[in-house]
Amino acid sequence: MIGVATIRALALNGGPDLIAVLMAAAERGATVHALAEELEVPPGAPLALIRDAASAWDTGRRNAQTAEGRAIGTQRASEAAAARRQRALAIARPLWVLPTNEITSQEIATRAGVSIATLHNHLGGRRAAQRRQGKEKGSA
Repeated sequence: MIGVATIRALALNGGPDLIAVLMAAAERGATVHALAEELEVPPGAPLALIRDAASAWDTGRRNAQTAEGRAIGTQRASEAAAARRQRALAIARPLWVLPTNEITSQEIATRAGVSIATLHNHLGGRRAAQRRQGKEKGSA
């Protein structure tokens, strides 16, 4: 007998390896029990039954998501990406004005965890930033 707490485990983790194990067990006379759904697959039954049940569970889960829930998830992901970008730029900003012979643009991008293009898009050209920094120091 093979017991799983829920068919959800098979829906989320089911792959060729798991299905192969279940098929081998069924060939040897094992019964598969999904406790939460009270599903029982007797020995010799086609494993398509388990696969179909797992697929139905996953489809039901996705269909249960509302448009509002998806919009909230998208908004949260967007906010998280913006926050990560701001943290990266906070790391890069003070380094961006340093002379190139002290630290390369690639080193700054690596430290910040973004691409050089992202730095250029958000901080402008490096030489311009260095000139602005020089002017600010000269007028202070």
